[in-house]
Amino acid sequence: MRLAHNQFIKHGLRFTCQRCGNCCRARGNVQAVLVPASEVPRIAAFLQLSPNDFLNAHCDIDAAGAVFLRSERRDCRFLGADNRCYIYSVRPAQCRAWPFWIENLNPESWQNNVKTVCPGADVGRLWRARDIDRIAAARDRAEGFCAASLAENEPANHDFIYLSRLNFENRFSRRRRPQRAYYPFAK
Repeated sequence: MRLAHNQFIKHGLRFTCQRCGNCCRARGNVQAVLVPASEVPRIAAFLQLSPNDFLNAHCDIDAAGAVFLRSERRDCRFLGADNRCYIYSVRPAQCRAWPFWIENLNPESWQNNVKTVCPGADVGRLWRARDIDRIAAARDRAEGFCAASLAENEPANHDFIYLSRLNFENRFSRRRRPQRAYYPFAK
């Protein structure tokens, strides 16, 4: 268990989705949804598109080759007027893991990045530390993130998290032109 020594989640955290859609709207450092390459074919198939057609219609690719969903008025393009996700059953790892992102699992981030936008934080179901760890680890694996240690007595990989946030903040600047997507493994 990677987060076993994290005192913040030691006794678990309460969270129950309130279906408000706030997590699907751009805010602060989170302005884009990363789509891991391994998830492109699954989402494309759900939408009855080829991977290339999905990428061209719904995604931008940055200079490093990372794939992000294009936003609609700073909201996720798959968020409906009823605050429901059109691709819920195949949503990306970033969405499946909310609010248990490794960078949120400390008191300051939980207060500033989760509770301020999510009415489901600290409400309802008590999630055990090992379940939170499993969810955070699954997102990290899917997105290829470095395993950042959040144990109290171990240094966290704050440089990585900071660079990731800067990357998110700068992802959709007005000066940047979206690249046309190409998925090299399409059939």
